[in-house]
Amino acid sequence: MLQILEVLGSSAGPQQLTELARELSIPKSSLHGILETLRHRGWVELDKLTGRYALGIRSMHLASSYLDSPGVLQRAGSTLDWLNAATEETVQFGRLDGYEVVYLAKRQSRHPVQLISDVGKRLPANATALGKAILAEYPDEELEVMLAESLPRLTTRTLATRSELLADLARVRERGYAVDNEEAIDEIYCFAIALRQRSIPTTDAISVSIPKFRATDSTLRNITELLLEARTRLEV
Repeated sequence: MLQILEVLGSSAGPQQLTELARELSIPKSSLHGILETLRHRGWVELDKLTGRYALGIRSMHLASSYLDSPGVLQRAGSTLDWLNAATEETVQFGRLDGYEVVYLAKRQSRHPVQLISDVGKRLPANATALGKAILAEYPDEELEVMLAESLPRLTTRTLATRSELLADLARVRERGYAVDNEEAIDEIYCFAIALRQRSIPTTDAISVSIPKFRATDSTLRNITELLLEARTRLEV
């Protein structure tokens, strides 16, 4: 049952029974019975017009409880607000889960043209400033084991080999922050810092994203300085 919820949670949209059965390698007849049980309990929902399944209200309540629970994310709230007000750009909080970054919190840009993203979205760590900021906290010896030689590519600028990524992570350690130079989304720059907590290495980071056309040298310098100040505020 957990596999079903994980697939529905990570998919781009509602899934048909046939699609789920193929991805989970479960016979349709068996899967249908499990889905009906989950539906009656509120864990999944069925759109009877399209025949597609999606996460239900109980799954949403569980996610909300996780985000509201005491911890780093809750303590970071006021700093995310401050950083959003100071930069007027989109601020996000992400956590490394396996080899992906999960977006757990967001403060929207004050500008009409802004990054469109969703809490709960997952992206490969090598393609994001958040992911690279966290990965830079690991020693190269561990990264050699963690990372495949070929990495997911989201744009033509994504660092899609282990050697390219390791070289970039060395630069992250030198300057103290990570840069996504249109590597996740075309025309979007993103800067991130890892939150250095008691867990070693950390799993969390915060970022500021800005459209390329607003990214003057002085603006980018201000963003990176504010991010480094935000890390100081959040060190525990």
